[in-house]
Amino acid sequence: MATPTRLLVRRSRRAPSVRSADRADATQGQVVAMVTDAIYPYHMGGKEIRYHHLIRGLARRGVEVHVFTMHWWDGPAHRVVDGVHYHALCRRYALYRDRRRSILEAVMFSLACLRLVAYRFDVIEADHMPHLPLFTIRLVASLRRVPPL
Repeated sequence: MATPTRLLVRRSRRAPSVRSADRADATQGQVVAMVTDAIYPYHMGGKEIRYHHLIRGLARRGVEVHVFTMHWWDGPAHRVVDGVHYHALCRRYALYRDRRRSILEAVMFSLACLRLVAYRFDVIEADHMPHLPLFTIRLVASLRRVPPL
């Protein structure tokens, strides 16, 4: 896996155009951590479908994608599907209780996100719902010295 790197980018008033071939070469060898408590097809909502398309698109461009989520599937905690690595950080908790997002799920998933410290990646894409894991992910990003998105 790639080690975290920091790039200093100077922004000019007018950004140069980038051809699609150049963009594809720039993503080769990158490792992206996608952190979300729910994933498609196990939970079907707008964010899950968006992440599904984003993950597939990145993988097609040669990006090494690791999705960190709850254990939605049967079998081992780590699996690879279509070149995408899926990691179960914790057991599956109910997302909703009495038609509202579960606080227990948010707390347990947030604590499980501390396990991200053990992995190497270049960038973290963090889901914003529930909000609580964002604090843990920010801590992990600081410790690993990688930019959160």
